[in-house]
Amino acid sequence: MQKRIISIIIIILGCLIITSCGKSEDKPNIVGGWEIYTENKTIDIPISAKTAFEKAYKNYDEIELEPIALLATEVKDGTNYMFLCLGSSKKNSSTYKMVIVNNNQDNKAKITSVKDLELAKYANQDSEQDSLTLTNNWVPFENFKEATLPSDIKKSFEDATKNFEGMTFKPIALLGSQVVSGKNYAILALGEMTADKTYYTIDILTIYVDLNNNSLLSQLSYLNLSDFSN
Repeated sequence: MQKRIISIIIIILGCLIITSCGKSEDKPNIVGGWEIYTENKTIDIPISAKTAFEKAYKNYDEIELEPIALLATEVKDGTNYMFLCLGSSKKNSSTYKMVIVNNNQDNKAKITSVKDLELAKYANQDSEQDSLTLTNNWVPFENFKEATLPSDIKKSFEDATKNFEGMTFKPIALLGSQVVSGKNYAILALGEMTADKTYYTIDILTIYVDLNNNSLLSQLSYLNLSDFSN
């Protein structure tokens, strides 16, 4: 498993270098056995992004959206902001959404995309990630404060990642949990790698905690932000 995760890092880093060279309801939702965690506290969002979201949300009535964190920005027709949001409606229980808000050059804001973050697609899957691509425009936002995880899960996260070579991780949100022989936790995090310079990625880490409270990073899944763009 460690070898596979290391190979993923090498692929991500290779893609990043190539990119760099190319341009200077009340019950939780169950998805694939995963129980969605809905108690994340909103991480401090920059005022410009927060203002854009609030302006855009006034004219949006499809589902309720609660922003959890700003994940990335893109300079395109003004500025695009990508948020992790908790979405809910009367018909559906809570799920995580990737929401894009465009604040155009006239300072008018609009929600242009709302897509599901399908937890079961990324957390603790057997499929290899052997083909990773990056967009040139989306820039991960790295200046947020670390998420406040429940104390026991925070310790498991730290224990599972403290000796990980090649990357460090800052938790953004606890996405869900899964009962196995022990428990799996899916955590969205900012990954940081340093080679010739510092690179950032948005990742989902699956932390396995066994019945003796030993923790292990069992899966590292890189999020290609272009998958959530229009």
